[in-house]
Amino acid sequence: MARTVTSALNQLDLIKIANSEDNKYDGPTEVIKMGEVEVNSKTRKLTIIYTLIKGKRKIQKTFTHQGIKYKIYEPWEYTTAQKKYTAILTEEFLNSILTSNDSVIEVHKDKILSKIPFEMKTELMLKQEIDKKYSEEIKQKELNIKKMYEQKRIPILKTYRNTKLMYEQEETKLNDIKTNSSSLKQTLSDLEVELSAAENSLFARFKQKKINKIRSHIDNINTDLATLSEQIPDIQFELNKLSNLLKEKQEEINKLNEQCDKNIKNTKEDYEGRKQAELKETISRKNSSSIKTPLDGKPSTEWIKEERAKLNRKYEDNMTLREWILKRDNYTCKQCGNSMTTEPNLLLEVDHITPVSKWGPSIPENLQTLCWKCNRTKSNS
Repeated sequence: MARTVTSALNQLDLIKIANSEDNKYDGPTEVIKMGEVEVNSKTRKLTIIYTLIKGKRKIQKTFTHQGIKYKIYEPWEYTTAQKKYTAILTEEFLNSILTSNDSVIEVHKDKILSKIPFEMKTELMLKQEIDKKYSEEIKQKELNIKKMYEQKRIPILKTYRNTKLMYEQEETKLNDIKTNSSSLKQTLSDLEVELSAAENSLFARFKQKKINKIRSHIDNINTDLATLSEQIPDIQFELNKLSNLLKEKQEEINKLNEQCDKNIKNTKEDYEGRKQAELKETISRKNSSSIKTPLDGKPSTEWIKEERAKLNRKYEDNMTLREWILKRDNYTCKQCGNSMTTEPNLLLEVDHITPVSKWGPSIPENLQTLCWKCNRTKSNS
């Protein structure tokens, strides 16, 4: 029996069941493989063609060993099938995409959102997009501000730590002097008692040598105590100086921390104001009749002009969106890899990944840097 169990335990496909109710491996298991997503803006219809992979396996053997239940399975068996998912893109359905628990929608969520035309997006979708954009920007700005102030704090903290170490050394020196003084005073007291007893003894004249030795010892201790006492004012003066320097550096650190917090707070307030302004402008533009979706489902000329004009508008760090994209991509063609670093005269252009003629918005996620040659050969698909 032991040999059989050992053999079973060595099988690779063995599942150890610590709890007899744990039977999640009893199958079947379904996996959705991402497929193609199509959005028809004219009929407002969503179509997803995806692959459903089903897996199952049979229990070959069950047994108990040392109080633990085991199940041995046969190899997985897989089947695949093409599936089609359709839905009408109502406002309610569009909003539900953001928090949907539907497995098909969940797998294709990012693809669906990237296909939804600007004019079809709900206010909730636009708000989430802008929130995400500004959330990432604020997080990066906050990190940059903290790094900047950390660089300012480093030399101050270094001085603070060195001063603290010197203070502790001086404090230790003072404590050592006090301890030594206390010990010497106790010894002096004992010697004075011993001297008094020797001087008042009936045999004092026969103990003159011992008396002189005790007196000499007492004189030496008094000299040592005087020397130690002379050191105390200097050490206390040094301690006061170091203490003031510590307070000064701590105040500088606290001031920098306050400035950092204030800077972060002001930056967040600034971004919040910009976010609300952009959201208001975006919703207003969406509701504008001049750029609404025509009946044929294609973007209007006004909408295309509006999206292209965005490239030359101020975006961030006093740069236009076009300049910002070029800098983000390190002035390098995303297709062929040619860069202005190696080719200073290289002509670079900002390209819409999904063309504006097919509802490709002028947002960083849909923009890339291409050299003029790659941009000319790129298919408008």
